Amino acid sequence: MVLTYINQSNGILARLLSSPRAGQVGDLLTAADQRATSSLSHYQAMDYRAAAFDAQDAYQKILNAAQQTNVRVE
Repeated sequence: MVLTYINQSNGILARLLSSPRAGQVGDLLTAADQRATSSLSHYQAMDYRAAAFDAQDAYQKILNAAQQTNVRVE
């Protein structure tokens, strides 16, 4: 589950960063990056519950950023 959230987030992030509105959601993108990093640290420490929670939160932040910038998510 963790890797799915991270991979999906990265796909959306690529589209977000190419948007001229990306600067409007810089704080959300930074927060998402921090949560994704935390998720991977938890995963490496075999704390899978915390890893999944942080990965899902990072994904939700990316979705919110996409919505705010009108970036299409498929």
